[in-house]
Amino acid sequence: MALADPEGIGLSQKRIDAHPIDELRYGKAQLGAVTPRLVVVGIEAALLRSDIKIIDGYGRETLYSEEGRAEKIKRADIELEFEHYRRQHYPEKVSRLTCIYLAERTVAGVNLIHSMLGPEVEILDVKISVCLGITKADVSWYDEYVSNPKQEYIENYWSGIQFSEKESWEYLFDGCIEVEDKSLLTVLDDGASL
Repeated sequence: MALADPEGIGLSQKRIDAHPIDELRYGKAQLGAVTPRLVVVGIEAALLRSDIKIIDGYGRETLYSEEGRAEKIKRADIELEFEHYRRQHYPEKVSRLTCIYLAERTVAGVNLIHSMLGPEVEILDVKISVCLGITKADVSWYDEYVSNPKQEYIENYWSGIQFSEKESWEYLFDGCIEVEDKSLLTVLDDGASL
């Protein structure tokens, strides 16, 4: 794995493993560039735990019902449990908190993305231009843990065991990707979520 360049982002960006779990849980970590998942886990949930108002980019408060607040914190805690286990047992695997999530270019991969993000989401074919690491995991173990938290489900996720005959592989990717068909970049210009 390549070391961070001492110039530019390397001056402020630390690997996720450099931040203790409790710093992430309570918003004490000095985060550089963050992924959407890390925003939810390391910033939003930490603010909700501390009863601090969340203000959007327009100065409006984001309001949560008590159930919504509890669900956001529960999901963040689950992510931190998976991260803690990864650090203890599989430190060479890519973190869920900082990765780019990829799926296979198959019907099963498309179905997986649509089941997670909805049928209207745009799916773009990408190619890997720089690969620092990639981890293949069956997301069904994660989903099963959400509804029935058992430590063995976290182990099965990180060890790469297939959950069932139905393929539900996600790839946790660390590196750079490129959209293959550049004409489809207008999807990004329109503010769509990928």
